[in-house]
Amino acid sequence: MNNSTHTVFQSRQTIVKKQTVNLGVTLDLVFSRHPVYSRMIEELGFTREDFKTVGDLSLLPVTSKSDFISRPEDYRLDSTGLASEEVAVWDVMHKTGTTTGKPAPF
Repeated sequence: MNNSTHTVFQSRQTIVKKQTVNLGVTLDLVFSRHPVYSRMIEELGFTREDFKTVGDLSLLPVTSKSDFISRPEDYRLDSTGLASEEVAVWDVMHKTGTTTGKPAPF
């Protein structure tokens, strides 16, 4: 058996546990700092407690390309006050290229 501590070499149970912890951290940020999703979740009547696993994300409607394209900045997490490492992750790493040549947040 491989003794590596890298996630890909862990048991499925360990991987799911790590995913669940990471999802919780991300959802805490989304609920408190994401303009579109925090508003959508409130309008749909959900609370943070409704989302415990990756499977719970299916409760949310799919975001359409037209919604995103019409107001991409609304899909940017508010990183004000986050640690500089987190700001780098959310403001730099969570962007994608577009046909316009302008990076879009996601």
